[in-house]
Amino acid sequence: SRVLGDLAAKEAVPALLDIIKKTNLRKETKLAGVIEALGKIGDPRSLDPLLKILKDKKVNWRLRYQIALAMPALGDRRALPTLLKVAEKGYIQGGYDNLREAAAMGFARMAGVEAEKAKPIFEAMIKGALGQTQQIFKEAKQRLDVGLECKGDPACYGKKLTDPKMSLVVREKAGAMLAVLPNGRDALPALVKALP
Repeated sequence: SRVLGDLAAKEAVPALLDIIKKTNLRKETKLAGVIEALGKIGDPRSLDPLLKILKDKKVNWRLRYQIALAMPALGDRRALPTLLKVAEKGYIQGGYDNLREAAAMGFARMAGVEAEKAKPIFEAMIKGALGQTQQIFKEAKQRLDVGLECKGDPACYGKKLTDPKMSLVVREKAGAMLAVLPNGRDALPALVKALP
């Protein structure tokens, strides 16, 4: 599955989705490669089936966690409302924070103008969290701030990406946005310049 993802093999999407369909999602936790591949392939056909699983509280939390992590790779911003909801209210049985953390990071990596409505939600999440989870939410909010500033402007993200004074969190957000913006390739020279 991971090799198919690395190859961006769109022809494999139906077979990968079929594997998910035939799996007991309430018990199985070993679909990471399939989910990762669907994210890397970036085919829009994957979005609805993956979002359906992400929303289902009866599905094993580890699968939901893997899907939240795969969403930025998939790059389909229609996932943002679901990611925000899971980040805000995604506590699961046993009190694990991981699902919320993954959803918060997924949302923050892809949000541009959408960050405006999410900012107060993230501020409340930061106040209500402790330790590592609070730190992850703070980093996610830093990414939201970049999204609010640059919105859909690849040149703005390109400047952030190449500015060594910017934190790694800000630079990572800038690179991630160039991957999901329809016109992100406009800043390809900045992305190449940032590689070293």
